[in-house]
Amino acid sequence: MPILISFTMSDSLLLDLFPEVPVLLGWTPPLESQPNAPNGISEPETWTPAAGSFFLVLRSLHKGIQQLHNGIPTEVALIDSLLEDPRLISEKPWVTLRTVDLAMALITFSPSTLTAERQAKFIEFWKQVWTGEFNNFLRPRNLILLRSKSSDLKLTFQTLGSLMKALLRAKLVRVAEIQENCMALLQQDWDTTTKLHVSELLKEVMPDLDGTEEREVIDWIAWYCSGQGEEDSRI
Repeated sequence: MPILISFTMSDSLLLDLFPEVPVLLGWTPPLESQPNAPNGISEPETWTPAAGSFFLVLRSLHKGIQQLHNGIPTEVALIDSLLEDPRLISEKPWVTLRTVDLAMALITFSPSTLTAERQAKFIEFWKQVWTGEFNNFLRPRNLILLRSKSSDLKLTFQTLGSLMKALLRAKLVRVAEIQENCMALLQQDWDTTTKLHVSELLKEVMPDLDGTEEREVIDWIAWYCSGQGEEDSRI
């Protein structure tokens, strides 16, 4: 059953940045799916114990993402506690998507926060909820977000590359999927700076790729994005 969504003007930033993502700030879980919710009560903060607390955890997840987009530092303790909270696991596809968005927000606005240790926490959490539907970290909307909002593109792309390597090692992302994502990127007209960063990112990921045909394609794309392909085409 699809989730019914309601939102307020305060959610407009999330809608602008993630138009295909449900906005939870105004969403209330269906009462019939919450055994602890008394009839006629629409505010989950008044429920006890499990239903309301689960809703509040999801609101905290959104709050963290929204703070990052608004330039407000997010407490790392909040991020760690969310990734360790077992209540999030019950909504696998949706929570996977929103935690991927949280990771992308950290990579964009606070890449130094996404340390190797914190990446490992994301990976351990995703192992429990990963559905394979949200494995395109190189999708155009992500690159647009990175290049337009990051204040340190080099560190941002380095952090993204590091996370992609961790995903590969955990077998949450396959080489064929990265190749498919890269091929899709070639259909877009990217500025030189973005292509150079993508090239460096792919070179960083290359050692973790199997010696397959897909790896050769990714290697060629990294070479092309470095500018050498365009130079050769002009000769």
